[in-house]
Parts: sequence; structure tokens; C-alpha cells
Amino acid sequence: MKSDTGIPDSLGEWLKDQPSDDIVISSRIRLARNLSEFNFPNRSSGPELEEVKNILFSVLDNWQKQDGEKNLLHFDMEKLDELEREVLIERHLISRALAENPAGSSTYIDKAQSLSLMVNEEDHLRMQFIKTGAGLEKAWEEADDFDDFLEEKLDYAFSSRLGYLTACPTNLGTGLRASVMLHLPGLNMTDEIGRLLGGVGKFGFTVRGIFGEGTDSEGSIYQLSNQVTLGYREEDIIDNLYGILHRIREKEVKARKMLEEERSGDIKNKIMRAFGILRHSYKVNYLESIHFASLLLLGDYYQLFSEFDRDKLMELMILTRPAHLQLYSGDRNRTDRGDIRRAELIKESLSSFKI
Repeated sequence: MKSDTGIPDSLGEWLKDQPSDDIVISSRIRLARNLSEFNFPNRSSGPELEEVKNILFSVLDNWQKQDGEKNLLHFDMEKLDELEREVLIERHLISRALAENPAGSSTYIDKAQSLSLMVNEEDHLRMQFIKTGAGLEKAWEEADDFDDFLEEKLDYAFSSRLGYLTACPTNLGTGLRASVMLHLPGLNMTDEIGRLLGGVGKFGFTVRGIFGEGTDSEGSIYQLSNQVTLGYREEDIIDNLYGILHRIREKEVKARKMLEEERSGDIKNKIMRAFGILRHSYKVNYLESIHFASLLLLGDYYQLFSEFDRDKLMELMILTRPAHLQLYSGDRNRTDRGDIRRAELIKESLSSFKI
């Protein structure tokens, strides 16, 4: 698979080496920061946005030169077309808000795609660090170190009373959004997911769809994140999220055990049918592919497969998303073969899997 856009052909390192017995796919730390001498992006003129871009480009360029191992890829959002921006969304590297408002904005990502910097989205700078599994502490450690470096070079908008100033009041304070991506098929199949969604809010957390705010769950994948930052230390936010995560993990494991004990035949049938459909279909649409892939992950948890490659399946769940298929198909202007190409890619990728 090749692209001439500069977007890496390989996917993020955070997709690899995930334990088969855990519900946590990945962890993310995001920090929102603004420069004190400029208006927030939504109130800035074009020249102001360009000046912010240039300031951050200079600082990041110096950061790379100080450490030869640092290698950031830079994308001017206005120079990427809609399809290319959609690919970055599908990889969780930029937000939809940035993709839909590319004027005066840019993005930096590292080669591992575990670091992403969005310039002139809702705030002047949004930096995110993604790690595989339950890796919030490592993500926070890297984010904190990087933020300290930037704070020495930049004049952040900061209030001794309110903390870091942000365009959205919910990010005031630390400017930190900690989140984990969860695979919760057990709670979905036992119809307990609704109770979970309604229960975490009272603790200051929220559960959203696979691409965050305003999106639906796909393949029983959800994002759990904090809602507010004002009045909390960064470490407290992370500790509190882990507390909620521990409860959700217990509920999901309990649900999976109940399904195995009380509906074993039905669950095995669902998983094996999903495997058969993915291995032998001529056409597979996106929602079918991620739903059936979710069932295969559950089958791996139940140890139903004699040969299984979790890393390959996780990559497949990205590569079969609509924009990826279109961009890497060899004919980006043709959309009518998407479901056929998806089925071909799935069959090729699952050829080594065995029940």
C-alpha cells in the first residue's frame, strides 16, 4: 500500500503488542495550550494564525535539531485534500474540527504516530501522546516533559487563578484530557452498556464513540475520558480515570464470563459466523467489517483460535476504514469498488487465522 501524500504507509506503534486479555486498546493524553499574545484561533485573523504557525514551526524545528532521533512530519492542512485529512482522522491523529476548518492550521506527527500536534484547531496548540493498552502514565510522562520544554520557549496563556486558558471552558485549568479506548463487547451483548454510559458522568467522566465527541460506537469500541480539568491536578485526573477504568474492566470481564457460561453456543456461533463471512464474502461494508472484527477479538479472548494475529487484526480495523481504502486503492477517484476491495484485503489479512 503506497501513498504519495507524505502520510506514512505504516500505522501507529500504539496498535502493536496489545494483550489479548485486556479491554484497553490504547491510552491518550492530550494537552491544550495557547499563546498569551494572540487571540484564540476562532477569533484570530488569517495573518495572526500564520504568525502562530511560524512561531511553533521555529520552536519545533529547534526541538528536532537538539535531538537527532526526533523526526516530525509536518502537514499544512490547507495543502491536504479532504480525503487525506480524513485518513488522519481515521488514524486518530487529528480531530474532525481541524479537518473541516483547515485554514491557517497545520499538524505534526512523529514517525511512530504516537505524538500528534495540532496547530490552530480550537486552541493554538493541542498535543497528544498515544500509547498501547493501559499506558496513561507513560503517555503523561512524555507529554509533561514535552510541555515543559515548550513552556521554556513560549509564553503560554496562564492565569494564577484559573490555570491554563483555553478556548473551551471545560479545558480550563490543566488543559488535560486523559482518555482510553475500550473494547466492550460483553457489556454490549448483555445490554449493560447503557447503564455504564449513564453512570460515569457523576464522577466527572464521559463515554463517547470511537472517534470521540459526537460519534457513535463502532465494533463495541468506546472512549472514556475526563470531562473537566479545572480544580484537579493532572495526576489526580489520571488516578481517577484509572479508578473508573478498573470498575469498567470488572464489569466487562463479568459480562464476558456470563456470556461464556450461559450463552456459550450462541456466542461461539456468532464468532465463527463472523470469521466465515470475513473469509469468504465478495463484498463487506465498513460497519460489517468492524462489527465482525470485534467478534474475532472476543474469540481470541475466549481462545477459540489456534492461529491468531491480534496486531494484524487491529491494523486491519484501520486499513479497512473508507478513506484508507480509497486513498491506497490505486484509484482514489473511484469509490464504487470500496466494499469489494475491503473484502479482498480482509481475506488476504486473515489467511493465516485458524479456528
